[in-house]
Amino acid sequence: MGHGQAQSTDLKDVTGYRPAGHEGGHDREVDERGPDWAPVPSPGPIARDAHSRVVGVETVGERTRILIAIGPAQGVYAGMSGYVIDHQGQLYDFEIDDVRGGCALAFVDNTVHEMQGGVTAVVNPSARPTPVLKHDIHTRVTGDSVEGDHVRILLPYGKQQGVTYGTRGHLVDDSGTPVADFVIDAPRDNSSSALVKATTEIVRAHKSVVLNPSH
Repeated sequence: MGHGQAQSTDLKDVTGYRPAGHEGGHDREVDERGPDWAPVPSPGPIARDAHSRVVGVETVGERTRILIAIGPAQGVYAGMSGYVIDHQGQLYDFEIDDVRGGCALAFVDNTVHEMQGGVTAVVNPSARPTPVLKHDIHTRVTGDSVEGDHVRILLPYGKQQGVTYGTRGHLVDDSGTPVADFVIDAPRDNSSSALVKATTEIVRAHKSVVLNPSH
């Protein structure tokens, strides 16, 4: 490599891994993240169950991007997966898409607010803890749409965080007093939605939510 040429921190370049179909210098379009994906042995470090802190968070378009205080020196490269544990103890999956200046960047399906304040990241985990939704989880409405005489709200908590069909919740005001109740009827991996018997004006004025309330 010539002087002044930036060294790649992509996992396949650091480890020498090439997916099937990369022979003779010719690339074919293949899924690098398929079930047969695995890095080849490398003289450099490969992180396993690496714990670190989220040291930065920003909104990019409509997504949340986090900066993790770990990088190639600790064996972390683009393409590695992991999860974060937010300040309420809930889990969110991610895949590192870039490594810069000794830190890793990744997108997560959660709000900027939920990624601030004591968030831990685990990179290349050997196992993912079973999600359990705690009581009185505080979050916010991230989207809404009208369905008949109800409003459907979107929340950044889903099955990967322990939300199930039938999980209850409240819209609350600034003092924490319930304004409207709802029951989750469409849980997805990292989000869920529910119908609220309220107007869009009420929903947009009370975006704070308590999920799985203890009373």
